[in-house]
Amino acid sequence: MSPVPSSRDEEETRRQLQAWLAPRLGTDVVVSDLEVPDGSGFSNETLLFSAAWTASGEARAADLAARVRPIGYAVFPEYDLSLQYRCLEAVAARSTVPVPHVRWFEPDEAALGAPFFVMDQVLGQVPPDSPTYTAGGWLFDASPADQARLHRGALGVLAELHRLDWEDGFRFLQHHDLGPPGMATQLVAGRAFLEWAAEGGELPVHEAALRWLEANRPDEPPTGVNWGDARIGNMMFRDFEPVAVFDWEMATLGPGEVDLAWWLLLERYSAEGNGQPPLPGFPAREETIASYEELLGRPVRDLEYYEVWAALRFAIVLVRVIRMMTAHGVIPPGSGFDLDNFATAELRRLIGPGLGA
Repeated sequence: MSPVPSSRDEEETRRQLQAWLAPRLGTDVVVSDLEVPDGSGFSNETLLFSAAWTASGEARAADLAARVRPIGYAVFPEYDLSLQYRCLEAVAARSTVPVPHVRWFEPDEAALGAPFFVMDQVLGQVPPDSPTYTAGGWLFDASPADQARLHRGALGVLAELHRLDWEDGFRFLQHHDLGPPGMATQLVAGRAFLEWAAEGGELPVHEAALRWLEANRPDEPPTGVNWGDARIGNMMFRDFEPVAVFDWEMATLGPGEVDLAWWLLLERYSAEGNGQPPLPGFPAREETIASYEELLGRPVRDLEYYEVWAALRFAIVLVRVIRMMTAHGVIPPGSGFDLDNFATAELRRLIGPGLGA
């Protein structure tokens, strides 16, 4: 998927950030090297910049990043940046999962036109989405041994996150209005997401898949912290080791299988979904599952069910992303990709052709 260009005026944004930072760092703060990456996120906007100031008579400087709630067309019905901020704080305090150090959360829209939070930049490389890392770039060019090391390290981060006790510091992820934490709550939220994404239209394949999920819930594995958008494209690496985990907007509570199923689906999408073979150093599905079980310390249960849930969530996300890209002229009108794509094909493969057109 191609990125959607940013419409921000960089100089105006630099001045806005400088004014906002002044009472926090000092009136002599100077913001420079502002970068507004095109397509910095389909569901959030990221601003990269440097700040210099004086504190206690000493010159200080830092490379910072601001995560801004999107303005305009939205991929998700809600953007709780405070939730993302609290996830980063809680993960940092309770694990060795590498996350950026967060500094401030700003709930008001006055400074940048939307709420945002500021964190330290992390140096490293991110596997690209466009073009996908299976088609070219630093990870594509790496040796199979380094590719395998990166994959194993990233999977270890996922397993460590899933070993956390959600009742110790992550209760803010519980949606008391939707029910107890776990799949029952995730499916209620999923139905609301589907109805919102449909915008009054019909999504028969998606609806049939959700009915299947509601009717076939298995006995549930232990509930834990779900990262949500669990994939290497949301991680940063240095020397093929993970140094940062980003993008917590889909974080919730549920079995680790939810994240693992998403991981497997997006890994296939980055290869097969883009007409590319898998990277030679990446393990096959069964080997990935076995490694995850070893790292987690328990066997995976009913993974096929959670793979249907992953495919449905991805299909709903693609409805919104494809329509956003169509509105920006990246994809021509009438393509039909919002309704018929890799994710809907995966739903038919997993549940059967009776799922519908």
